[in-house]
Amino acid sequence: MKEHGSLHCEIQGNVLVMSPAGGFNLEGMRSCDELIREAAIPLLSGPWARIEDLRRVELGEPAAIALLVENIRWGVASGCRAIAFIRTMMLHEDLAREQLRGLNCDVGYFDDAASAWAWLEARGFQGR
Repeated sequence: MKEHGSLHCEIQGNVLVMSPAGGFNLEGMRSCDELIREAAIPLLSGPWARIEDLRRVELGEPAAIALLVENIRWGVASGCRAIAFIRTMMLHEDLAREQLRGLNCDVGYFDDAASAWAWLEARGFQGR
């Protein structure tokens, strides 16, 4: 099946910034999972954070969401200490809160990038 959804990743300081776009199917999320794990390699030697900018993403199929949750849990096990979600829909936040319950990581939800960065910087992460 053809991949749906796309992802841009970049490292800024000790923060992995991810900007997904579109609606994801499982094939698209598998590619993103690999991209995220590869992009995070330079950060794995110390504490790091991630920004998930959800402003251009649509909800994906359940299997894709499950793989994203698995990727986030891998990140936490690999040193990610904070995740800032930038969302436009409360549904993004509600879904993340439900799926990430019990995660040993600070998680914040924001309407804009400036607020997300301020929150991360207050926790000692630098990037901008």
